[in-house]
Amino acid sequence: MWTPYVYGSGVQMQTVDNGYAFKSDYAANAQPVNIPPIAEFPADYSMTTGYYSSFLMRGDFSVRMSYTLDVWPPSPNGILLGITLAPFIGTLRESSIYTGDAYAFVVGGPASVPTTDQSGSLMMSRVGETLSSYYWNTATTSWVSLGSVVGYSQDFPITLSTALTGPFGAHAVEVTLGDVQIAGTMVAGPSSPVPEASTLWTGIGALAIAGLVGRKAYPIT
Repeated sequence: MWTPYVYGSGVQMQTVDNGYAFKSDYAANAQPVNIPPIAEFPADYSMTTGYYSSFLMRGDFSVRMSYTLDVWPPSPNGILLGITLAPFIGTLRESSIYTGDAYAFVVGGPASVPTTDQSGSLMMSRVGETLSSYYWNTATTSWVSLGSVVGYSQDFPITLSTALTGPFGAHAVEVTLGDVQIAGTMVAGPSSPVPEASTLWTGIGALAIAGLVGRKAYPIT
């Protein structure tokens, strides 16, 4: 159900929590690699790790994911993590030169909210043709909207990922993503988003994280 990928020298990924989560580790000397600028991963995302769904979401759906910043250098450190549905459509926890540490809804242009959270949850949903983005506010124990956009009726794959997006790399970074909850209709989709390139492939089995959907496949409340 999921295809893993790792791009970058000094970048590693491993499954944890019995396959229900994965940990990404960017070494202090991590370097980007040259990969083709394909649809899911533009050329400037050449240091990235994650899992790409072999299924597509059709109609109304929601997807939720938790994160922990295990090793997180001072902002901006250039790392983003989150849920993406297509290039530049996603809900992120990031640390960039533009937003600092923030939650962001990226669709065309980003909408962001500053944060100091070291752990939390992100969610994306669609009702009709409206995509919506949320983050979990631990103080109020409620979902907070980052915004909504209309006009998105196509089937979407799900990517759970981290990426180093700037010339940072002077510090090690380690994050864990997991506790994925998905509700909606799944249909067959592409089996892999990345070129067959043994020098870039981690060797993690495609089924290593298959439990992500089956563990908590119920409507998100």
